[in-house]
Amino acid sequence: MRNRDFNIDTQILKRKVGLSAIYFALNKQHNRTFFGEDDNDFKPAVRECLHNLWDVPEQSSFKRFMASKNYKPMVETLNWLKHTGHRSSELYNDNRYYRSALAWDVARYSDNIRHAYYLNYINKKTALEHLDCAYDMSKDQFESWEDYGRNFLFFKSIWDNDKLIDIVNRTYSSSEKQYSADELKEIQINVYKQKGISLSSELTEVVNSLISDRDSIWNSVPWNI
Repeated sequence: MRNRDFNIDTQILKRKVGLSAIYFALNKQHNRTFFGEDDNDFKPAVRECLHNLWDVPEQSSFKRFMASKNYKPMVETLNWLKHTGHRSSELYNDNRYYRSALAWDVARYSDNIRHAYYLNYINKKTALEHLDCAYDMSKDQFESWEDYGRNFLFFKSIWDNDKLIDIVNRTYSSSEKQYSADELKEIQINVYKQKGISLSSELTEVVNSLISDRDSIWNSVPWNI
């Protein structure tokens, strides 16, 4: 049985869905319904993203059609974001980084919830339960949508820096060439594009738009609700 889309028709649901608005706006998906734009051409890209970035193997079309239970690999990923995430790692679980790591976790958690429901990997009850958890995780931790968005971007910069260090180590271990900082950054951008990882510049533009655009979901519902 296929999941059906549903309208975001209450303020509290809009508030909860707003947590995922960064990635939905990046992918040019609207927030009027839980799916966003129900475009079948988008589904392969979502399945590929969950597979490549989250180790959620793609279900066959037959299994998706026959699914009546939640897809275990997807549920495990959602539970990791719910209970653990980057905020629990030794690197970030301190007062300097915790709120930023939490914003990062919540944004990706809420995005994955909506995409999992869109792909029929979880049912509506599970999707709304996880969305409630994302809301509870974040509601007393940030002062406003802008505070949430800026903390998300701050952690993105930290995450990118850690990834760049990994890329530098791999690059120099396989080559005797000395690369400039600009060349290494270009290598990182190419790696991100190949793996479908969002660029910091793109996400910064999206967050700034959500903050400044009077018609954005962030400006249509208060944070403290």
